[in-house]
Amino acid sequence: MSTKHQNKSQSDLIYSPLTEGITSNCKTTDETTNQEPIYFDPNILCCPYCGNKDVNKAGVKYGKQSYKCKNKICKKNFVDPSAREKCIAHNVKCRFCGSTNCRKAGFSKINQQKYFCKDCKSTFNPNAKGEKILKLAISEDVWLADSLNVKPIGTDGKTKFNFTKIYQPWFKELVKKFIKFKSINSEYNTLNNYLVKMRKFSLFLYENYPEIAHIQDLNREIIIDFIIYLKSYSYSTVAGCIGTLKNFLNIGNQNNWFTVSSHLILDTDYPKYYKSKPRYIPKVVLKQLEVHAHLLPRTLQIMVYLFLDTGFRYSTLARIPLNCLELNNNQWWIYRDRVKIPEGYKSPISSEVAEKIKEQQSFIKSYFKDNKYLFAPREQGNSGDNYIPQKNKLILLNNFLYYLNKLALNHQIRDDNGKTWKFSSHQFRHTFGTEAINNGVPQHIVMKLLGHSSPEMTMRYAHIHDETLRKELAKFHENRTIDITGQIVSLELEGEPKDLEWFTKEICAIALPNGYCGRPKVLGDCDIAGDVGCYLCPHFRTNKNFLSVHKEQLESIDKLLAKAYKYNWQLPIKKNEPIKQNLKLIISTLEADNEQAQ
Repeated sequence: MSTKHQNKSQSDLIYSPLTEGITSNCKTTDETTNQEPIYFDPNILCCPYCGNKDVNKAGVKYGKQSYKCKNKICKKNFVDPSAREKCIAHNVKCRFCGSTNCRKAGFSKINQQKYFCKDCKSTFNPNAKGEKILKLAISEDVWLADSLNVKPIGTDGKTKFNFTKIYQPWFKELVKKFIKFKSINSEYNTLNNYLVKMRKFSLFLYENYPEIAHIQDLNREIIIDFIIYLKSYSYSTVAGCIGTLKNFLNIGNQNNWFTVSSHLILDTDYPKYYKSKPRYIPKVVLKQLEVHAHLLPRTLQIMVYLFLDTGFRYSTLARIPLNCLELNNNQWWIYRDRVKIPEGYKSPISSEVAEKIKEQQSFIKSYFKDNKYLFAPREQGNSGDNYIPQKNKLILLNNFLYYLNKLALNHQIRDDNGKTWKFSSHQFRHTFGTEAINNGVPQHIVMKLLGHSSPEMTMRYAHIHDETLRKELAKFHENRTIDITGQIVSLELEGEPKDLEWFTKEICAIALPNGYCGRPKVLGDCDIAGDVGCYLCPHFRTNKNFLSVHKEQLESIDKLLAKAYKYNWQLPIKKNEPIKQNLKLIISTLEADNEQAQ
């Protein structure tokens, strides 16, 4: 073969636009990687990433010969340059960003041609059905959270910011600026809540003030009408809408987007705060849930157990990593991410819950040893006992609640009023907090376990604890509590309990072998020695549960007095005769109560 024909044969291997000599920083993207080639030799077959001539064939991909670079540092795969022209996509637009800078990217499972956009790095089928969702461009109305470098929690399935329901073009552009500005130091859920509140204000203007054409047209009268418009909503919605709008106006003024009066919204516009009670699950509902829990898929059962044992938020529970357990000093700990206070953290758990987590780990690892999460949703098409998990997917909150509320409906899980119970994820958290406080766990410990950022949040559960103390103390007194004279007594306290220290501030509440001490704190510490001396104290309280103890005390006093009278010991006689008389009154009264009860 002549030299001329040899050169022609070699040049046929090279894509003709590349035969302009060695090229640096070439913008052509390879078929098998998103990295850009940086080097081409127009005369010989070589690696487009490092220029190495030592390459091996690496099979055929999508009908094209591919090669692998033997350079130990590079080791890139690349397509035969002579086939590169076949990869170019003509007259194809990216369905995500509208770019024509696309190339072919193989075929889908149903043998449809796919394409790769070099601008937005998306793989797509231009003939796919469904709405074309565009990625972030400041003139578009649907933004992906990733485009603002904001990470969605994922457990609610929300990943976008949708501005389509902001009806005024002038307002829409300002809200976009506001969301973009707040994304610097706000999480996805916070930003999305801002957007929801701004949509409500936009709807109000659309329905009541369609003539408003600029932000400067807003006045105090419009704001007052908006507050009245919100009156049918809950406290949190009203306060959120007013607070978000005020924040928006302040930031707009500070960034010179517009200039409006700083007095459009006043502090007095906020609704009066009424402290809401925790939405804990009543014991009657918990007992029914325990009876029917075995009917849930095992993964959901373990999630419920973990909910009740830890008080986690759902966004935390669903994202627990697969390898989350640690045994330290015979105490089991679980590692998790704290969503609202983003830092790695671990919480103590019981050995029973640890065993259930191990069971769940074994279940997941039987399918995927490297799964990201402890819990996984079931594959579509599965039902009943057939629970095949999906890899690296989160169980969405709506799916979790669907199982629970379906169980409540099918098996008539009802509250004390006979109403079918509707579960929400935060009820489990409030149940944990309430029971922890009621069982005497210190408030600062509960605050840490729940990941609260302020004591005020934990105080909601402390209020229930105060009420529980009052009720339990009332039950004690209803059980025919008497004093040293045999008279039935009731608790008399002034004022209302304000915090966890209410009980210890009001009374000593010292447990005694024969009753308890009801001495008010304001009187100082008790100086009576021994439990026998309590029979002379006006603050001593007892009931029929201690009847046998009182009889033993009376028997001991009788023996002591008999000896004192025998030897004429006046001091023991003087001290113990009043105790004996009070004991007789107490015993006779309690025995009378027993006879009436029988």
